Amino acid sequence: GMPYEIGADAVINFFAPIQVPMANITFIEAKDGKPSGSAIVEFKDRKEALLAQHKDRAHITPARYVLLYPSSGMERDWHKRNAEKQRTQQRARAAAQAAAMSPSPHHHGMNAMNAMNTGMMGG
Repeated sequence: GMPYEIGADAVINFFAPIQVPMANITFIEAKDGKPSGSAIVEFKDRKEALLAQHKDRAHITPARYVLLYPSSGMERDWHKRNAEKQRTQQRARAAAQAAAMSPSPHHHGMNAMNAMNTGMMGG
């Protein structure tokens, strides 16, 4: 698979001389929202997709090679929807955690966790 930190430019360079617009690259995310090391690349037509298949097992970096598999537009769309759903869930969890950590509007002191961490526990 691809290194997790790989970007669209590296994917475009990998498939050169085939022209791949940046918008035609969908990076697949793991459930935690981090890169999975996979991507879906959409080519202009079947001829270019078949040409790209010659890059199967070619190295994208000196230490990493890429396995290529045929994919469908439906699969790409599913991954895009799923990634957006995961990002929405992550934002909701982060907002809930932030709300849980912030003091209520009627609380004028430190919460107990902050007080213990600073050694200023009062009674």
